[in-house]
Amino acid sequence: MLDYNLLDMRRTHLIQLSAQCFALVLGLMMSVCMNFTEEAVLTLYCSFVVVVLVTHRYRAAYMGGEIEIIAEIYPDLSLAALTTESSTIVFISMLLASFYAFPVRCKRGMFMIATTPIIYLAFTLPMPAEKTERGKSRVCEMAVHLAALALFCSIGRSKVEVADRLEFLRRQLLEATVTKEKTLRFAAEHEVEQGPFSSQRPRTAEASSSRDADVQSRASHTLSSIIFSTVIPGGLRMQKRQFGAMRQVAVREQWNIEAAHLQHSPHLRLGEGGYGAVFHGQYLGTDAALKVPLVDGLGAQSLALGGELRALRRIRHPNIVSFYGACFMEEEGKIILVEEFIQGLKLAVVFSSRLFLGAGKRHDILKGTCSAIAYLHGQNPAIVQGDLKPDNIMLETGSMKPKLIDFGLSGFAKPGSLVIGGTTSWQPPEVLSAGRSASMACSTDIFAFGRLMFLVMTGELPLKGVLPADVIRLAKLGEAPGLCWPAQATVHPTFQLLCSRCTSPSPSARPDAEEVLQELIEGAANKTFSRL
Repeated sequence: MLDYNLLDMRRTHLIQLSAQCFALVLGLMMSVCMNFTEEAVLTLYCSFVVVVLVTHRYRAAYMGGEIEIIAEIYPDLSLAALTTESSTIVFISMLLASFYAFPVRCKRGMFMIATTPIIYLAFTLPMPAEKTERGKSRVCEMAVHLAALALFCSIGRSKVEVADRLEFLRRQLLEATVTKEKTLRFAAEHEVEQGPFSSQRPRTAEASSSRDADVQSRASHTLSSIIFSTVIPGGLRMQKRQFGAMRQVAVREQWNIEAAHLQHSPHLRLGEGGYGAVFHGQYLGTDAALKVPLVDGLGAQSLALGGELRALRRIRHPNIVSFYGACFMEEEGKIILVEEFIQGLKLAVVFSSRLFLGAGKRHDILKGTCSAIAYLHGQNPAIVQGDLKPDNIMLETGSMKPKLIDFGLSGFAKPGSLVIGGTTSWQPPEVLSAGRSASMACSTDIFAFGRLMFLVMTGELPLKGVLPADVIRLAKLGEAPGLCWPAQATVHPTFQLLCSRCTSPSPSARPDAEEVLQELIEGAANKTFSRL
C-alpha cells in the first residue's frame, strides 16, 4: 500500500489531482453509458473544458491560494513554463474537434461558440495580469481564437449533418417508393386477375407479357422521377449511383444500347443546341441521329439528358421522333441518345426558303403537330414539350409529315416542375415574366402552337419586326404582341379565331390540345382551310 498522507500535499496538487480524478470518472461514465441526451453531452463537454483549465499548474496554484509560492512548489520549472497556455489551448482544441463525433445537432452545438471562450475567460481573467502569459491582451486573443475554432467546427458539423440528412431522406424516399411500387404491382395484378376476361379464357404467354409490361409501367413511374431527376445532391458518389440506376432502368426496359452497336461520324453534324450536338451515325447498320452532350461530368450529363430520357422512353407517336435507346459509357462518363434519323428539312427552313406548300399540306402539318401535342398532354402526368417552334419540327421528304424533335427542355405538368428554358418569341407572357420560376403547364405548348399556326397559314413569322426586349416588357404587363395578319393571306375567320384563342395572354382562356385538334379536323371536313 502507498504510505502517503494527503494532508501533507499542497493545495495546488490536490486541486490538480481532484480534476484528474473527475476527468477519469467522466470518462468511465461515457464508456459505460453510451446513450446520452444532447444536453448531457454538452454538459460533459463543458465539464471537460473546466477540467483542462483546472489542471493547469499556474491556474491550480491561484485557485489554491499558493500563487506566491509557486516557485517552491515547482522548483524545476521556470515562470514562463508555468504560465504558458499552449497545452491548455491544444487540449481544448482537441475537445472542439471531437464535436464532429458528438451525437449533438448543430443547432444545439452552436452554443459552444460562446461558452468555450466564456469558460476560458472566467477561469483566466481573475488571475493577476502581471503573472499571466503576455498579460490580459494575450488572454483575450486566445479567447477569440477559441471562438473562431468553435465556429469553424460548427460549420464543419453542419455540413456533415446536412449530408447525413440528405442520405437519410434519400433512403426514406427509396423505401417509400419501393413500398408504393409493390402496392401498385399488387393492385395492378389484382385488377388484371379480376378483369372481365380473366375467367373466360386462359391467359396466354403473350397476355402475361402484356400484363407484366403494364404493371411495370404503372409501378415504376414514381421511381423514375427519382432516377431521372436533374438535381441529385451528394457529390460524385451519388452521381455515379444515378448513372448506374439509369442504365439499370434502360436494361430492364430494353432500351440500353451497347457502344459496339453504334458508329459515330463526328464530321456529320446535323445540329447543335444548348445541351448537346446531334450527329448522323449508324445503329446496327441503320441510319440514326446521335445526341451527344457538349458538357463533361456525370452530373452535367444527367442535367443535360435526364429529363429528355425520362420523357422519350415513354412516348410512341407517328408525329414524334422515334427513340431507339441510350448508350451509357461509364468509363468516359457519357450518355448518348440514339434516335430516328429523319430524312427531310426543318419547318423553319421550309418557310424561310419560300417553298410552295398547298393548303392541304399546311393543314396536314398543323394537324400532325397538334396530334403529337395532344398525345403528350394526354400522358399521366402530362408531358410538356417546352420549346415548340419551327426549328424543333422536321418535315419528312416527300410526305411532308411533321415530327417533333428535341425534348431537351421538356418536363411534366405537375406541382414543383419548373420551366427549364425556351425561346422568347415562342413563349407565353406568364413564362417570360416569371422566368425560371414559371411552372410547367400544357398551356405553354398551346400558346406556341398558336403562333406556329400563324406561321404555317401565312408563311410569315408571327413577331416579325418585334424586338425581344419589347416582348419581355409586354409580358411583365401580362400582355403579348398581337398577330398582324397579312392582307394577301386569305385565311378563314374560323382559323384566325382559333389562332387568337391559342395565343391569348391568359392561360385559362386557351383551349386544350384535344379541342384544337378537333377544330382542325372539323375545319378540314368543312373545307374552311382556304388556299393561301
